[in-house]
Amino acid sequence: MNSLQPEKFDDEFRFEDILVETAWGEVETTFRSSGMVAPLPGFTNRWMQRLELARQKEERKQAWVLILTNLVIAFGFILLIGLGFLPSISGQGGVVNLWVGLVSRAVIFIKMTGGLASTMLRTLPGVVPNSWWIAGFTLLGIMVALWVSMVRRHLQNQGVQHDE
Repeated sequence: MNSLQPEKFDDEFRFEDILVETAWGEVETTFRSSGMVAPLPGFTNRWMQRLELARQKEERKQAWVLILTNLVIAFGFILLIGLGFLPSISGQGGVVNLWVGLVSRAVIFIKMTGGLASTMLRTLPGVVPNSWWIAGFTLLGIMVALWVSMVRRHLQNQGVQHDE
């Protein structure tokens, strides 16, 4: 007989040993008379509580992984920035000279940016009509309101949710 084809049995398979046949008959009777088994009262609530705890544990784990990843990235950037300043420290004669150079560059940058901004604010009203300013600020307000609503909707959908 081919091993891939099932063997053909009679519709009612009979055991040759009467004791085995009687035992199987008793098992079948027990199964038919036992009925359906229901879980203990409060099973659903206990299961939902365990599910909630498991979800919270998983969320905490994900939060810690995210925090640690961000810390590693931040320390990596700080390290790269620090390595970028190391040649500057040794070449310019020390940390004080480097600090003075950085502060003076920052002050110069702020003064240049302020001067450019004041020039633009004095020049733009004569070049751009007032109706364009109103339309631009209205469009900017709509965009900000849309962004705030999207962020709010996203933040409200966070966390564990389940139907009760």
